[in-house]
Amino acid sequence: MPRKLKPPTGHDFFALSKIEPNARSRTRLLALANLSQGKTPAEVAVSFDLHPITVRSLLTRFHQDGLSVIYDREGRGRHTKLPESQHESAKQAILKAQADLGGGRLTALHIQALLKKDYAVEYTHNSVYGLMRRLGLSWISARSSHPKRNQQVQDEYKKNLGTG
Repeated sequence: MPRKLKPPTGHDFFALSKIEPNARSRTRLLALANLSQGKTPAEVAVSFDLHPITVRSLLTRFHQDGLSVIYDREGRGRHTKLPESQHESAKQAILKAQADLGGGRLTALHIQALLKKDYAVEYTHNSVYGLMRRLGLSWISARSSHPKRNQQVQDEYKKNLGTG
């Protein structure tokens, strides 16, 4: 016969779930709220479409670690190749490279080469865009201007366009 786990206590899980912005954490809080009302892990599992073992492990971890179990643990997923400590310097290097270009725009190939040369990390074409998003840089930009353009000639052309 499985051992009986004591229900979680000490918190108003329903009230906490109403102010929790993270959906996964909110679901865990609601599961703990149902457990605190005396429902079995099997009943809660059916209500939330979870496996009963998942609910039992949530309850066990709650008794060991407290309310912090509602949040995902660090270390999930693949980490970025460029260390967090170098993100700001990479961002500045990319912005400087764009400014030094003089016209046109920096492409993912340019940024791949820059990252390989300066930081010794290799990114794929798609990964460069993910890194740019994490750095807070956007590819949405105005149309670039030709480096040899003459603003006065363009303004004069626009003025005389309708009087041809």
